[in-house]
Amino acid sequence: MPTDQAYERRIQPRFLASDLCAHLRLKGQFSRAAIEVLDFNRHGLAIRLDRPLPKDQIIYLTLEIGDTKVERVVGVVHNCLAQQQGYRCGTLFRTQSGLQFDREQVEASLSRIENSIATQTAGSAPTNSVAAKRL
Repeated sequence: MPTDQAYERRIQPRFLASDLCAHLRLKGQFSRAAIEVLDFNRHGLAIRLDRPLPKDQIIYLTLEIGDTKVERVVGVVHNCLAQQQGYRCGTLFRTQSGLQFDREQVEASLSRIENSIATQTAGSAPTNSVAAKRL
C-alpha cells in the first residue's frame, strides 16, 4: 500500500502557519469567516473548516501576519478531506486569474508572508508530506 508521501505533488514545501490570521469569503457572498490555517507557502495553503467546500470552489482570502496584510487573494479549492476536527481543504492561489486585482502586489505580499513564516519556523522542518500536515 502506498504511503501518504506517494500522493504528495508539491514542489515547494509548506510551512506550519498557526500565527497566520486569515478570513475566507466565498465567491458570490458578502460575509467573511475567520479560518484556521494549517500550512502555507506562496502558492497555496491548507485550512480547516467546519463544513466541506466543493473542489474547484473559488474563494477569496485575507491573510495577515505581522506588518503584512493582503486582501482579496483569489484561491481555488483543490481538495477537501473530512477529519475528526472538521474538514481540511487544500487551496491553491490563482494570482494569475483575471479575478485577481493587483497581481504583482499580491504575489509580493504572499512571498513576504512565506518568508516571515519560514523565518519563524527556521528550527522546524517544513511540512512536505500529507501525514505531517495532519495535526
